[in-house]
Amino acid sequence: MTSAMDRVLEALRQYDPNTKAHGNGYRALCPAHNDHDPSLDVDPGIDRVLVTCRSRRCDIAEIAKGLGLRVADFFETQPDWANPRRGYSYPDGRMVDRIPRPGGKKSFPQRGNLTGTSLFRISFPDNATAFVCEGEKDVEAAESIGLAATTSAQGAGSAHKFDWSPLAGREVVIVAHRDTGGRKYARTVRDLLTPIATSVRVVQAAEGNDLADHILMGHSAEELQPFELLDEDEAQDPLDLVTKDHAALTHIVAYARARRIGPWAAIGEGLKLAIAATEPHVKLPAIVGKPASLNLFIANTAVSGGGKGIASGALAGLTILDPKGFPIATKVLPIGSGEGISRTFEKKTITLDDGTEEERQLITRAIFDCAEIDTLAALKGRQGATVMPELRKVYSGEQLGFANSGAATRNTVDAHSYRACLTVGVQPKKAHILLNDVDGGTPQRFVWLPTLDPDAPEVAPEAPKPHTVRLPMYGNEMTVAQEIRSEIDTFHWTKLTGGDVDPLDGHKYLTRLKVAAAITILDGRTAIGINEWNRADIIMKVSDRTRADCIGTAKKSAKAANLARAYDAADREAIIETDRDNRAVTRVEKLIVRHLTSEATREMPRGEVRKKLPSRDREHFDTAVLNLINDGTITKRTEGATEYITLQQT
Repeated sequence: MTSAMDRVLEALRQYDPNTKAHGNGYRALCPAHNDHDPSLDVDPGIDRVLVTCRSRRCDIAEIAKGLGLRVADFFETQPDWANPRRGYSYPDGRMVDRIPRPGGKKSFPQRGNLTGTSLFRISFPDNATAFVCEGEKDVEAAESIGLAATTSAQGAGSAHKFDWSPLAGREVVIVAHRDTGGRKYARTVRDLLTPIATSVRVVQAAEGNDLADHILMGHSAEELQPFELLDEDEAQDPLDLVTKDHAALTHIVAYARARRIGPWAAIGEGLKLAIAATEPHVKLPAIVGKPASLNLFIANTAVSGGGKGIASGALAGLTILDPKGFPIATKVLPIGSGEGISRTFEKKTITLDDGTEEERQLITRAIFDCAEIDTLAALKGRQGATVMPELRKVYSGEQLGFANSGAATRNTVDAHSYRACLTVGVQPKKAHILLNDVDGGTPQRFVWLPTLDPDAPEVAPEAPKPHTVRLPMYGNEMTVAQEIRSEIDTFHWTKLTGGDVDPLDGHKYLTRLKVAAAITILDGRTAIGINEWNRADIIMKVSDRTRADCIGTAKKSAKAANLARAYDAADREAIIETDRDNRAVTRVEKLIVRHLTSEATREMPRGEVRKKLPSRDREHFDTAVLNLINDGTITKRTEGATEYITLQQT
């Protein structure tokens, strides 16, 4: 009989032929993210294979999916309901079979009464809370821990076809899968049950993708995590909402999917190309203060090797023409010093055909590219560096350069005489290079977009035909609908009168208006309407979430939103203290492992381990032990009145 380690190791070696022995287990590339430096540790546990992604702490469900396995495959002994081949019988005669397919996939052929509307397993005890799962396997898993559970057949998109009346008058808990289909299913069921149930709550697994994974990992029903579903419009795929009835944006996403590019990063590239193609004299009207520049900044975010640079230049199928029908080419330049930015657009003395000399601005449009944020950090860290304040001026289209007394070093560029866009590739763990400049307003000036595509089709679609955008003739300003003007004015009135405005949202409406302008330009029009404004709002919400993920982690998005606000000076000290505690806990974890390693039995009474710690570290002992248990590094057991902790892996 194949052991769990044999199953996992075979799949791991197929994924990464360079998998190497490491300690008692193995080390390989993590299949759950774009890993270039092997970060996945695979070690034997008591009853299952222990996996730890040291780079991003990837979830076991993500790792299993990347290897073409199920979470159950990591366990030595699997419950009957985890069997990949099962048959399910519905009360009205419907029969559903679960059949495994290559690559970890499965199919669900049905037979019998295919027009029935009965739910699966609907004979519940009186007053029992009903758990609604997506799939029969989850129902059986729920029953294995004493829960009353049900589901509907035919997949996530068919919940509305079934009779949910048996749940009327009950308390209902919906367990949503951690994917787009799971959220849609949970939302549909919620809307169907809210009018008839006593109460409806939505939760998600603490670990893994679904309730079955949650239970396999040893979690109880009480450990299911509350999950807030989005409203109807937000619950739709944001990409669909942004691209609907917009030819250029639809093309960009289709082209990105064909070329394996993150669609949001590709949209950012399209927005940037549209702005860069527009003459520098074209501005946004003076809704607040003075007319504003269209200049746009994009932050492409992903881990190292995650495609931050791929999006740039990826839209070969998008051509922008000037009003006369000639292709527009914009220079793409590496980011340099503050002085270098201004010198890009400075006037040069040229000799005309008649021998006379004339000062002329040879470059009026440029895209500055910084593929890795480390480059920006190095420029920012130079003594006397001016790159950050100069970039802030670029965003606003202000006068650039330095009016030094010497003619040789004097270089100034007039306001609104240049068009400039910037793309920065940001690794989330290094995002502080931008985020720490919140007082200067730098992070607020960026549109933060992810370069990954979790919903990418397994087979890349065919690339669409090239798409052409022809720019119209512009005056000095684009026009903006009155509804948009009023919303912007209200926001700034709140800010002006001391209202509650997040410092990270200081340039929120101006950046959103620039995005709306770019969407308008890609549509070949000059007037920014409410439709473009709403599309821009969706993009900015993606930006907000991406920025929050950079501040915290994707798995703790709620905390990430709070951490974003920590850049407000009032909360700064609390975040510093939290960071200090986190470092202390990590130090204590290492000390615990070191003490256990020194023991021949790799086991010690809990109290003795605690005594070996320096007194300053003992307050972090309980947290460190809990973390080590959760990641499978240690286990605990009780013998009489003594609790022991045992090292499982090195």
